[in-house]
Amino acid sequence: METSFDTLFRQFYAPMVLYADSRLNDREQAEDVVQDVFSKLLETGFSTGDPAKARQYLFTVLRNKVIDIFRYNQRHQRGELCDAPSDDSVEDSLFELELYERLYEEVKTLPHKISEAMQLRMQGYDDHEIAQMQGINYNTVRSRIYKGVVMLRGKFNRHLLYSVFL
Repeated sequence: METSFDTLFRQFYAPMVLYADSRLNDREQAEDVVQDVFSKLLETGFSTGDPAKARQYLFTVLRNKVIDIFRYNQRHQRGELCDAPSDDSVEDSLFELELYERLYEEVKTLPHKISEAMQLRMQGYDDHEIAQMQGINYNTVRSRIYKGVVMLRGKFNRHLLYSVFL
């Protein structure tokens, strides 16, 4: 079964940005890195025929780029080259990416208005921006995101939910 580039992008972009942001603590840089990963996929002509292999490839490239950023930052901040503070195995990192994928998919199943607000938050918009985009009150956005977190509590670790949404 052939998987198109667009399908892979739609499926993995948001979870990959969440993962990169959790490591880099910089949403813009995380988005740039993920876009670079997808560009590399196009440049290399990597076959997207097997979604599991494509996921492994995308995540390995993403993880390596994050490590490169850590090394670059350490070299320029301290004048020395140190290993990135990541002792995660590829399997652990893939597990984390799968967790973000699952979270993103679960958010889509919530009531429409709650889901929409939470998806925008996962895309990096703050509550004021979401309120303006949806033409609603700031407190309504906060309430929808809070309700969504409550609905997801039984399915996900509280720390994961708070780190992404609150």
